[in-house]
Amino acid sequence: MKKVLALTLVAVMALFVLAACSSNEGTQSSGDTSSETITYKDGTYKGQSSKNEHGQYGDIEITIKDGKITDVKYKEIMEDGSEKTLENDNNYKEAIDAIKALPQKLIEVQDPDKVDTISKATGTTDMFKEAAKNALEQAK
Repeated sequence: MKKVLALTLVAVMALFVLAACSSNEGTQSSGDTSSETITYKDGTYKGQSSKNEHGQYGDIEITIKDGKITDVKYKEIMEDGSEKTLENDNNYKEAIDAIKALPQKLIEVQDPDKVDTISKATGTTDMFKEAAKNALEQAK
């Protein structure tokens, strides 16, 4: 009886070891694709995000030169069609600061998915990334 129990225990441990090894191989191969360099067609491309729960959306213009993002202009449009400012957004400074900072971040990292979310401006960051992706789809 002790031999059967010991053999069962050894078999179960062997299965765990094999399972752990096979999942590491999958993790390694998926990491290799993140080093791809994205190259875009030169030109100026525009994109918009979908509207948020307040009827606001992001509007972006991205310039590509020599296959790289060289200039980004971003603004958020309020429900009434006006551009978001500190005065018409309940003095929400974090969102206005993010609107100013996000274009430079995109130029630095060259990929909307690699732009870090700005604390206290998650909605603005999400709209920026969506608008940027929509514009860059045209540049592929």
